[in-house]
Amino acid sequence: MDGPQAGEARSNGGQEEVPKSRPLENSTPTFLVDTFYLGVGLLERYGWLILIGLVILVFLWSKLKPYWKELQNKWERQQEIANFDPIKAARQQESMENARRRLQEKQDAKAAKFMEDQKLAIILLTADETRRKEKIEDWDRHQEGKGYRTKRYKSPEDSEQSSPSSKPKKPKKPLRKSDYSPLSGGGSGFSYRPPRRGAGGGG
Repeated sequence: MDGPQAGEARSNGGQEEVPKSRPLENSTPTFLVDTFYLGVGLLERYGWLILIGLVILVFLWSKLKPYWKELQNKWERQQEIANFDPIKAARQQESMENARRRLQEKQDAKAAKFMEDQKLAIILLTADETRRKEKIEDWDRHQEGKGYRTKRYKSPEDSEQSSPSSKPKKPKKPLRKSDYSPLSGGGSGFSYRPPRRGAGGGG
């Protein structure tokens, strides 16, 4: 090497300088930038036309939506008819009927139990009310000096215990008949008769 470059190489100890690399940067893809500017340009030129077109599309969709739903339901029904299995449908219907019947039986049992409980509660309330009224009447009679009533409310157990004593007694059979006389004997039997006094013996 000759000249100033040779002098610089010698001054750097015989090493060549390496150019520094630039830091990496994320650059936006070109097609995205082009698409963005294209959309902005279309909106600037045809914005009102695009807006009117969207309004028309929304209006048409609101009018055609019921027909589209009807066509969709019709197609689903046709698919169900094509895939209909009578045996499977009968089994499903039978299982539904059994489930409904079991549910109805449970409801009937609950209703019957509720009615029985209501009847029992009414009976108990009536008995309590009767006893309460009798106690009040007895107390009123006692206050008036009439004494307590002899007839009081008795429980079913007391009535059952007292029922045998209230039965009428059977009349006892007499040991002998009323027309029987020990001297005369029975009506058809033999009776005692004294011997006749006959004539005196000869001699």
